[in-house]
Amino acid sequence: MKGNATSSVLLIEMPFSIPLAPNPALPLLKGYLQAHGIQTDCKYWGRELFKMNRQCNFLPASTYVTLIDVPLLVGDLIFGSWLFPECHIEFEKEVGKLLSGYGIPENDKIEGLLTFEKELKKIVSRWLKEIECGNYSLIGFTITTGQLLPSLYLAKRIKAQGCQVPIVFGGSLCSKEMGISILRNFDFVDLVVDGEGEVTLCELAKKANNGEDLRGIAGTFHRSDNGKVVVNPPRPPIEDLDALPFPDYSEFFEKYCGAKDRYDIDVPIWGSRGCSWNHCTFCENIGSWGRHRARSPENIVQELLFLNETYKVSNFLFYDNSLNPKGSYFEHLCDLLIEIDRDFRLVGELRATGLTKELLKKAYRAGFTEFQIGVEALDNDLLKKMGKGTKVMDNVKALRWTSQVGITLQYNLISNFPTETKQSVENTWVVFNKVKHLGMPKISPFCTLYGSPIYRDPEKFNTNIGEPASHLSRWFP
Repeated sequence: MKGNATSSVLLIEMPFSIPLAPNPALPLLKGYLQAHGIQTDCKYWGRELFKMNRQCNFLPASTYVTLIDVPLLVGDLIFGSWLFPECHIEFEKEVGKLLSGYGIPENDKIEGLLTFEKELKKIVSRWLKEIECGNYSLIGFTITTGQLLPSLYLAKRIKAQGCQVPIVFGGSLCSKEMGISILRNFDFVDLVVDGEGEVTLCELAKKANNGEDLRGIAGTFHRSDNGKVVVNPPRPPIEDLDALPFPDYSEFFEKYCGAKDRYDIDVPIWGSRGCSWNHCTFCENIGSWGRHRARSPENIVQELLFLNETYKVSNFLFYDNSLNPKGSYFEHLCDLLIEIDRDFRLVGELRATGLTKELLKKAYRAGFTEFQIGVEALDNDLLKKMGKGTKVMDNVKALRWTSQVGITLQYNLISNFPTETKQSVENTWVVFNKVKHLGMPKISPFCTLYGSPIYRDPEKFNTNIGEPASHLSRWFP
């Protein structure tokens, strides 16, 4: 398996991604590749589809958002029906079942979805024509929730038109067994990157640019001559995150986000990778990012200033699992932000432990306008079984202080958690009635996430992974 011996890489983001935030992977990868002399083009087609739908009004905005809502899977139904024609999916019938099954009135939405499906197929065909394979030595897809089937469909179409350029998949839905399964079942995907992508993709691109064999590279899975999937040695995690170049959003803001739209965009910031706590039994991050590594607060502020000055943006969304690991890290970041005195709007996630009202006041002065607090439960026994490392009073104080200092509050409560008891539900209800005036939570029904401790050892938690939902069995082979 060899590249085209050209000097460019194409990176693609397919629907359905979060519409009001750029995909964070493409700018990070482009920044790294360009810094190493590799010309990189990016297609933010998830964002383009969102804008086109808003302009043409194929679907109301609220209905469009349901396409990326995991339980509904309408996006998977659309692309699955194209990817697996042998399943003979009756789209109109299936989408009606799906919407009614979740209590959504179908009459006012199904007609719009049928129109959207027809228009989307035309749009994807136009995207396909934009890909000039002869210009690239490598084509990469970044895959997260909602993007796997759309990416598989386009990759299949690319290969079907005779393109010989190696196609690489990477992202959170390509790690470990999931990446192996992709290679085993879809012969039009040539390689999968497992784990952090910068160094691995750079090595792949350099070899592809020189027309060299791409097999055997650390951090990848490839297919041998006899069709067997080969798991290569893992790529060590990047230790010095400060040494990474800043992300390159040039194409996103030039082609997919005009000046007026920038006020609505939350630009992603990765201040760290991995989780500083890393013990929650329901969380997949334990298996995906590995050990926690953080950038220095100084480096984070430098990036914020760079993005603000380069792209004229001031709204930033931290993707860190928690901005407040033990120690003074978060307070130091807030001090630096106060010192530069920019009119930033910052959003992030915090653990309930280690917070004080004074620290939250400082965060407000630094520009933080919204926090998601990692609450998940309001019962001590349940918090212990979740591995949260927090107590109910930690959560209550964090909720109260965040609200009191004027920061918008978001938090989840997980329902139907394995080992949940009648008593734990009653305890949660009692506490909830005392704090509900601070803000209403999002109720998140428990689901087993790939790579989480519960996924790896379901018997320990008195649960099972279960069979796929009935509609998935009908849709996919």
